[in-house]
Amino acid sequence: MGMLCFKNGSLAREDIAKELCNGDWKTFGEMLNTTPPGNDGNIGFYYPTSEITPTTGSQGGFQRYDSTGNIVNGRFINPAHDVRAVVESKFLAMRYFGEGIGMDTSKARRIIATGGASNNLSILQVLSDVFECPVYTIEQSDSASLGAAFRALHGHVCYISKSFVKYEHVIPGDALGYTLVCSPKEGTADIYANILPRFERLQEQFTKELLSQKV
Repeated sequence: MGMLCFKNGSLAREDIAKELCNGDWKTFGEMLNTTPPGNDGNIGFYYPTSEITPTTGSQGGFQRYDSTGNIVNGRFINPAHDVRAVVESKFLAMRYFGEGIGMDTSKARRIIATGGASNNLSILQVLSDVFECPVYTIEQSDSASLGAAFRALHGHVCYISKSFVKYEHVIPGDALGYTLVCSPKEGTADIYANILPRFERLQEQFTKELLSQKV
């Protein structure tokens, strides 16, 4: 199993939601939907704190680029471009680094989304489009606590049985009740495949800038 850790996912989205949408996630979703996949060529990097993937050392920061690759000072003129950029940039990073550790997105059958953002269908649609893969959710978005409960039950059964019991014999595969919530929109696969090399270059450029800054 491969695992990637990102530090500025929900934190960055929350900052943008508070600043541009008064913290209203419904408004955030509506603004996200007013912009097209690819965000009209606008790309942003949002690191309220130092990032793990990519590593930025002890530095955080924000950087935005327009469709021509020029640095944008401050926010994008259209606030909705910031809303989409903060979502797209994280999912593009997930795809880029996922492929870097051997994940073949063309063979992915499904994405299971959990956590608070899994309740926002507009965000999940971007995830589906970036990875060109259907997205599923489970009834309880706080999956970490649910997984801990499942592990505790499995351990308890092993304990009272005085022997190891296979996990699947305690927790059935359909216990989570996955629900399909969105599928990739037609044409978005080519859009994000074309954006990824440019995203990679700009991400590397900004990361080097942050690493070069003195504490």
